Amino acid sequence: MRNIQTATSALGSALIQNKVANRKSPQGHTPNAETLAAMQEANDMLSGKIPVKWFDSVEELLADSDD
Repeated sequence: MRNIQTATSALGSALIQNKVANRKSPQGHTPNAETLAAMQEANDMLSGKIPVKWFDSVEELLADSDD
């Protein structure tokens, strides 16, 4: 399961980096400051600059949210 998440994260990171670098959506729109900030935050999460938790199931996520 972790390999799938790693591959997904790598792909997501590459897509986000491309979006941030090009500053254009596929439709040709320029994202506003809030969207750019969200894209950068997602990239920082995927690159490890911002720590995140990973869960292998919804049950694991829900159990963690009870803490």
